Amino acid sequence: MIRLFFITAISLALVGCAASVKEVSGPGGKTAYALGCAGMGRTKASCYEKAGEICPSGYVLYDDSAAAYGRNSMMLISCR
Repeated sequence: MIRLFFITAISLALVGCAASVKEVSGPGGKTAYALGCAGMGRTKASCYEKAGEICPSGYVLYDDSAAAYGRNSMMLISCR
């Protein structure tokens, strides 16, 4: 159920916004980030790089999946 919530939240945050970073509500209301990992020349590796920039002290990866919308790939993280 929680996984479905996050997949839905990520999908809504990223529809039409490939290669983006959106602040969303994570588990327990903690700030999380939905990163678009495809489009405009971005790769999954660049998404992990961006996660490191957003969270220089490390991050927790909640979801790393392909979206149901086209070829968008995304991940949901929260800083430690």
